[in-house]
Amino acid sequence: MTFEAIPLEHFGLEIRGIDPTREIPEDVRQEMYDLWLRHGILLFREMGQTSDAHLRLAQCFGPLQIHPVERVRLKEDPNLMLLATENNTIPMQYVNGEVTQAFIYWHSDMAYVPEINKGSLLRMVECPERGGNTSWTDAAMAYDDLPADMKELLGSLEMIQVNRQAAVRPWGEPGLTLRVAPADEFPIPPPTIMPEVLQPMVITHQETGIKSLLLSPLGYVGIEGMAQQEADELFEQVCRHAFQEKYRYTHKWTPGDMILWDNRRTMHLAWGYPLGMRRHAQRATLDQCQPTGRYYRPEVA
Repeated sequence: MTFEAIPLEHFGLEIRGIDPTREIPEDVRQEMYDLWLRHGILLFREMGQTSDAHLRLAQCFGPLQIHPVERVRLKEDPNLMLLATENNTIPMQYVNGEVTQAFIYWHSDMAYVPEINKGSLLRMVECPERGGNTSWTDAAMAYDDLPADMKELLGSLEMIQVNRQAAVRPWGEPGLTLRVAPADEFPIPPPTIMPEVLQPMVITHQETGIKSLLLSPLGYVGIEGMAQQEADELFEQVCRHAFQEKYRYTHKWTPGDMILWDNRRTMHLAWGYPLGMRRHAQRATLDQCQPTGRYYRPEVA
């Protein structure tokens, strides 16, 4: 089995020629794995027509993790997480004035616990008629482009992160307006309360040794040891740098598309879709998390 690797816009690769309905040889698995580590995201266009194909491809990149929250697991297979309109727990938000469901601001998966995910393979089953795009930003490339004094400063700082479903403001996206819709108008289950975590603003990839920014603005609270206004000004400056168009890839989904991302060097944003439309996606999450942070107040945790 041979395949092609085609560069995506700004970063990442599209993989062509793989057949995930069949067993994938070990040498092909290793070659794809190495490309993934070097490029951050891999797109497999329209190759995910079944859950079996999804799982077979995901397992090329390591063992899978079962999500700890039972209600988000796919009933047919707990190795897959269901991200669909019918089980949406994300608050409705006004995004640039339009009521939008399943909008999730820039984040790194599991940045609100001391260990972040290795990565995930997301498969689109049903697309909304409009919207539903996902963006990724290359936080390693963004870090590389920072001046030396900023790298040194950020490397010495830790930020406070919490489990949050909606960002308090659009950090790094000055042209975007966000407002959470009233809960009495669009009721959702209450969020899971979890203890605060301290995360470094710069992390080192456990397999490649490259450094990247860990910002995850969705759950940002502040920077340890820094006054709130000063911290927020610095955080906004770094987010504007990291979310520049030259560092990001935005995908317009079609049914069967699958994208694998390295959570240790990227951040992503789910743009959501208009109220009244439907979407169905499934996610396989890779096990072997990377320890990065620690509990902010261990006595509370």
